Amino acid sequence: MKKISLILTSLFFMSGLYAQEPVEWSFFTKKLTDGSYEVHLSATIDKGWFICSQYSPKKGFSPTEIKVTQNENVKLSGKFEEVGALQKRKSAEDNARLQVFETQVEFVSKASVRDHQKGNLQGTISFVASDGAQTLPQKTVNFSVSLN
Repeated sequence: MKKISLILTSLFFMSGLYAQEPVEWSFFTKKLTDGSYEVHLSATIDKGWFICSQYSPKKGFSPTEIKVTQNENVKLSGKFEEVGALQKRKSAEDNARLQVFETQVEFVSKASVRDHQKGNLQGTISFVASDGAQTLPQKTVNFSVSLN
């Protein structure tokens, strides 16, 4: 009976580890002019956790990666800029230099729709969340924002 109880307790705690969601995403646009928009991919990060910058070295943790699905009616003007308090730290495992965000970060870019039509900007964000002691597996989140 003790062994069964120990196994069940272990499974409960292990399932809690994989159920952690320390990063919550929201997606929205701000209309600038007719046919021109500012796209925001916003991450709220739990206290004690961080995600890496898009520009963090690939050694160590994976940098955040944003991929946009091609759409002939929508043109993205450049890469997503990072808006947030960028922190620099070293990885405990391999002493790699990391560029990370804690608490909040927004990835912002401008987009326009062709001939003032309506459109959607879709894509994915891949990121790794860590609290320094544990690092969760890379997660990919789909996003879609309306440009109209």
